[in-house]
Amino acid sequence: MSLAVEVTARRGDFVLDAHVEVADGEVLALLGPNGAGKTSLLRIVAGLERPDTGRVEIGGLVVDDLGAGSHVPAAERRVGMVFQDHLLFPHLDLTDNVAFGPRSRGTGRREAARVALDWLERVGLAERAGEQPSALSGGQAQRVALARALAGDPAVLLLDEPLAALDVETRQEVRGLLREHLRAFAGPVVLVTHDPLEALTLADRLVVLEDGRVTQAGTPAEVARHPRSAWVARLVGVNLLRGEAAGTEVTVGRATLTTAEPAYGPVDVLFHPHAVALHRTEPGGSPRNTWRAVVDGMDVEGARVRVHLDGPLAVVAEVTPAAVAELGLADGVEVWAAVKAVELQVHPR
Repeated sequence: MSLAVEVTARRGDFVLDAHVEVADGEVLALLGPNGAGKTSLLRIVAGLERPDTGRVEIGGLVVDDLGAGSHVPAAERRVGMVFQDHLLFPHLDLTDNVAFGPRSRGTGRREAARVALDWLERVGLAERAGEQPSALSGGQAQRVALARALAGDPAVLLLDEPLAALDVETRQEVRGLLREHLRAFAGPVVLVTHDPLEALTLADRLVVLEDGRVTQAGTPAEVARHPRSAWVARLVGVNLLRGEAAGTEVTVGRATLTTAEPAYGPVDVLFHPHAVALHRTEPGGSPRNTWRAVVDGMDVEGARVRVHLDGPLAVVAEVTPAAVAELGLADGVEVWAAVKAVELQVHPR
């Protein structure tokens, strides 16, 4: 692996304890809730923070080995980094901003300027080369930040929420440019993001960090197909419940679900929000799983409304705006929720 990180780092009461490897040419998306340790891990790789124990290796070079007492400073690591708010040097024009990387590695001024102009051409901003960062839009500034990171010929590229500060239209445009350059980059890439679309469209592999530890890793398809935590399930848009199976019955807390296929022992039960039907009175008809719930918030996503339910089973239902009006759904409203047994996917844990 061209990037190998196995470190622990204590930050107050929080402990980061992670092992991550990324191959040359691979884009790895690092996902997780706020405070999971994603940015700390990136900063340790970049040399901006030191771990308490462990080892970091970039391109065959050990840059941190706490056991041996070795630490390579950030300025001496071949790392390119793009931040959420781009952090361009306000007193330098675009050429000098992008030339900063090559210059910091000993390239002469004239050659560094040539490399910078080449990269500004690649990101579509060569005609703005002599301007200051203050003249740019957010999307243009992030293009320059990407060019600056790549112009220094890094061994590894780190991106910390690179599209988060952009509006929807600009984000889509810059995402396309980012995808193009990430595919052309020969080294390992680590992308920190909260956006599942970014992760699914840009990354070859996902690693999920929760409470400072890796809880899941795999291709986007593998993670989406079998999320291993409630946070990941919400990320990929499905409900996940953990329970104990005995044949076609699964006990989840105080509730019992009936499934179509038998299973035994600890299991994950997955089902899509659109499989959850909502009623104001107890439903009859074909056998199904039903329980009383209380509406605990609603989100509009396109032509559907995601209804968050509290109760013996805390899940999300997905209904139409017409159903919201017909059922009189609002925060605090009591409903009956129902899911057919055939809609439940059961996976042994």
